[in-house]
Amino acid sequence: MRTFFSVVGILLAIALAAVGVLGYVTSTVTGVADRFFAAGAAGDLDEARALLSEDFRQSTPDGELAAFLAALSLDGFRGVSWTTRDIRPNSSELEGALLIGSGQPVPVEVELLRHGAEWRIHSIRQDQPGISRVAGGIPVPGIRQAQSMVMRTTTRFADAVKAKDFTDFYENAAATFRERYSLEEFTRLFSGFIEKNVDLTVLAQLQPRLTAEPALLADGLLQLQGYFPTRPARAYFAYQYTYGIGGWTLTGIDFKLTNVSG
Repeated sequence: MRTFFSVVGILLAIALAAVGVLGYVTSTVTGVADRFFAAGAAGDLDEARALLSEDFRQSTPDGELAAFLAALSLDGFRGVSWTTRDIRPNSSELEGALLIGSGQPVPVEVELLRHGAEWRIHSIRQDQPGISRVAGGIPVPGIRQAQSMVMRTTTRFADAVKAKDFTDFYENAAATFRERYSLEEFTRLFSGFIEKNVDLTVLAQLQPRLTAEPALLADGLLQLQGYFPTRPARAYFAYQYTYGIGGWTLTGIDFKLTNVSG
């Protein structure tokens, strides 16, 4: 009988140890993801980037990562509620929701890979509000999401014009954009707005009107075009975005003011 209880005790100890190890691994995996979003909310790009896998870091420039975090609108970030945890020896997947201010939770999925004794984020998938279509495996945003993208791009552009400095705007654009233009070349393209002291920040109070449904071009880029109902000059925009790990990132811009009659 004593032997029986000894065996049971050993098995129970092993089971408890296994539960403890699983609990530790789970908390470590979720902890890395929690730290990433907390760093994003604090604007600490270096900390957020340090929590990414090597492949993620190499394929995602700082500007694209910053644009993704900005698009999450993490002001008032309260944490992440993880509802599903699929923990495996070398890879794990988490599903949950970002808790931001008093708004609706934002669904998010995170894949992590083990690098030695450390876990690092390999991919992030974040659902956007509104109806999305899929074309060629790329999600096409609905009208509401497209308008939000236009507002973010326009606001950053307006802030750059007001500051007379396009550096931040340029660095947050896609790598393909920066390969096509140097900062100096891009600044020259829109120097007229700066020279004439045009204040575009008023556009933040208006709703952009799309003149065409969001659609993918032949090369897979997303084009959003339309205008802001300003007078006497109407603000027209045509933005192009490329889809990557962090979602949509600006890769082309045409913005102009045209006088309208009536």
